[in-house]
Amino acid sequence: MRIYILGAVLIVLAGWSYMHARQLSDSAIADFYVMDSKTTAELDVKASCALVADDFHGTSVSQVRGESVRQELDKAKYCDDMQRSIARLREAAEAAHVPLNVSYNNQQNNVAFAPDHRSATVDVTYQFDIGRLHISGKRTDQLVKRDGKVLLVQQDDHSEVSLVMR
Repeated sequence: MRIYILGAVLIVLAGWSYMHARQLSDSAIADFYVMDSKTTAELDVKASCALVADDFHGTSVSQVRGESVRQELDKAKYCDDMQRSIARLREAAEAAHVPLNVSYNNQQNNVAFAPDHRSATVDVTYQFDIGRLHISGKRTDQLVKRDGKVLLVQQDDHSEVSLVMR
């Protein structure tokens, strides 16, 4: 009889652990954005893309010199665009013989958890300075927790891009 009780307790504990491992918490979300800041500031495309779910979908609307540029993105396009942009910026900095100074910070303004805590919608503001380029924006991210890892599954980004004269 004790073996049956022990087995039942172990099954309940395993089920609880499984469900808990799939739930988002405030600290898991904060850790995600710390990693997002780190990988962005280091221009580490591979690490940044590892934070994005394979089924990612996003929209990006950027104001550049008064014109609005809209894009629909999946993970492949998101990562490819990031890789190409960073490569171009590095080439331009190298050609100009100047360091590619990078500064990035983000702030989570509102976190709304789904009832099951397996996903959350996060309103984020950010500032990104890279070389003489200044980007400020607001975005809404949808995060999920899969296999113990927090991933970006959807994003709606609105930014303004400007050139800083120094």
